[in-house]
Amino acid sequence: MTTPFKILVLDCDNTLWQGTAGEDGSDGITLTPANIRLQQWAVDLRAKGILLCLASKNDPDTVAEVFATRTDMPLRPEHIAAQAVSWEDNPVEIAEVRAACPEVLALTLPLFGGRG
Repeated sequence: MTTPFKILVLDCDNTLWQGTAGEDGSDGITLTPANIRLQQWAVDLRAKGILLCLASKNDPDTVAEVFATRTDMPLRPEHIAAQAVSWEDNPVEIAEVRAACPEVLALTLPLFGGRG
């Protein structure tokens, strides 16, 4: 029997949306059908008791602006339990996470069918 996962940690740029919010701005990022499906999947998991978190090497104000202005995103700030959004963050590569923490499910996207 496997232990169920309790937390889903998501990146922002090119994961929750396509583009770089810091360079493209909230109006310049794109929400593909795959991004929408990923966000909806995360919201559905939250409804089942999974905690959602953000970990992104990004400017916190820029990420907050995306959430404030892009009301077309299924994932909303109130869905996020915790976040580590900062330029000071040094995200660990997925392979290192898998090696160091085998209990963590580390996924490489696109999980939901590419860019479309």
